[in-house]
Amino acid sequence: MHKIIIIDDSTVVRMRIMKILQDFGYSNVFGYNSANTISSFLKTYLFDVDLIISEINLKGISGYELLEKIRNSPEFYKTPVILMNESTDEETIREAMTAGATDFLQKPF
Repeated sequence: MHKIIIIDDSTVVRMRIMKILQDFGYSNVFGYNSANTISSFLKTYLFDVDLIISEINLKGISGYELLEKIRNSPEFYKTPVILMNESTDEETIREAMTAGATDFLQKPF
């Protein structure tokens, strides 16, 4: 069973992504409005996680900062992380990929 974490401070966006994934049969989907606690307790929150989808611009710990902690963690550095943002400029996409994102998702979708 795949475990997926969605992080977005917008409840509407977070719930929409969770619903889409659940409609495709993923039942082990968890949503968070912040990366602060996850960032402080990677071992607790990322145990058995197969995918993380995170907004870049979060209050507190940003998606970039969370990604950096994940990529520097021996246990979780291979966990796929998709960063998302409203930005359409190539620089944001390039920065996300250079930071170690597995992919980039442009909002709205």
